[in-house]
Amino acid sequence: MKTTNFRIVLAMAFLFFSCGEKREVPEPETANPPTTLVSPAQVRGFMVSDAKDFDRNALNAAAEWGANIIRIPIHPDKFAQINQRGIWDALPAYLDILAERIQWAREKNMKVIIDLHGVPVENPGDISQPTFWNNPEVKPGFIRIWKEIATKFKGSSYDDIIWGYDLYNEPVEKVPNTAHIPFKWREMVPEIISAIREMDSDVWIIYEPGPWGEVLGYKDLTPLEDERVIYSIHYYKPQDSFTHQGVYFPSDVTTREQAQQYIGKTYPGVHENTTWNKEKMEESMAPVVAFQKKHNVPILVGEFSVVRWAPVESSKQWLTDVIDIFEKNNWSWCYHAFREWHGWDLEYKEGTGEFWFRGDPYPERSQTETERAKIIRKAFQKNKAQ
Repeated sequence: MKTTNFRIVLAMAFLFFSCGEKREVPEPETANPPTTLVSPAQVRGFMVSDAKDFDRNALNAAAEWGANIIRIPIHPDKFAQINQRGIWDALPAYLDILAERIQWAREKNMKVIIDLHGVPVENPGDISQPTFWNNPEVKPGFIRIWKEIATKFKGSSYDDIIWGYDLYNEPVEKVPNTAHIPFKWREMVPEIISAIREMDSDVWIIYEPGPWGEVLGYKDLTPLEDERVIYSIHYYKPQDSFTHQGVYFPSDVTTREQAQQYIGKTYPGVHENTTWNKEKMEESMAPVVAFQKKHNVPILVGEFSVVRWAPVESSKQWLTDVIDIFEKNNWSWCYHAFREWHGWDLEYKEGTGEFWFRGDPYPERSQTETERAKIIRKAFQKNKAQ
C-alpha cells in the first residue's frame, strides 16, 4: 500500500491540464471484451508481508482463519539493496524464496497472488513523479521482470496455485496539485502482458489502472485486449479522516497529545463535508460496478482495511458494510494485512485507547479475539461453500 495526503485531491485527478505542463493523453486502444463473464474462482483472503519476511507460521494461521488466498507483495529491488547486488543479479535467489512460499500455500490448498510492489529499476527516484515514468529504463524493466517471473512459474505445476499476477501496486503520477493515472503505465501494460503470454498463455493478469488503487481510474476506462485480466481496486474510503485516522499527520504534529485530536472519528459519519455510510460507499464504487457489468470482467479488491485504533463499533460497521458490497458484486478480496504492520493487524488490541504514536512501545497482541477479527473470520466461512 502506498498512501499519501495527495489522495484528498484525487477528485481533481483529470483536471491536471490546468496544473503544470500540458500532457498528451493517449488514444484508448480498441478492445474486444468477452461477451460472457470468464472468471477465476472467487476468493477471500489476506494481503501479507513481503515474500522474504512472510513465514510458514503466518501462512498456517491464515489458512486456519479460513482464507483461501494470500496476496504476496514482492520487492526485488529492496532485496537486491539489502544484499548489495544489482536487481537482476539478485532476482533468481529472490524468486527461489517466493517459490518456497508458494509451496507452503499449496500445502494448505491456498491460492497465491504475486504482487509487484517494488520497481525493477536501479535508483528509480520518486516513483510517483513524471521523471520516473519518463525514464527509458522503466518499461524494459517491467517487461523483463514479468518475463522472468512467468518463466520461473510457468507450467502445470503452478497452474492450480497462482491465482494471478498483479502487475504493479498502486501506480500513480503526480503533477502540481493533483495525482492521475500514469499514462505511460497504461501504454506499456499490453507489452508486459505480451511478454508474460510468451511464457504462459493462461495465467490471469491483475491490472490496477491507478491513480493509486482508486475507483477513479475506472471512469471511461477502456479494457485491455487480453481476456484473462482481473481488474483491481483498493478501498479505504473515507481515508484520511476514518480508515487511516491517526496514521498520517500534518508536519506540525510532533507530540502524542497533538496527534490524538486526529483519532476517534466515527462511521457512519460526516467526513470531508460528506456523510459516509453504506449507501455512500456503494455510490463511490459505482464506476467499478458499471465497468464490470459493461465489459463482463472479474474484479479484485486487492486491499481494504481500517486502522485498529478507530472506534470499535465504527470499525465493525465499516468492515461489515464494505464486505457486503464486495459480496453483492461477486468481487474477490484480500484484507490488508495479516501479520504485517500492527496498525492493520486483526490480532492486536483495538479501539481508541490503543492508539499508537511513533516512538510508543511496540503494542501487545490481544489475548482474546478482536471484534474486527470476528467479522473477517465470519466472511471467510463463504470459502467453505465453494
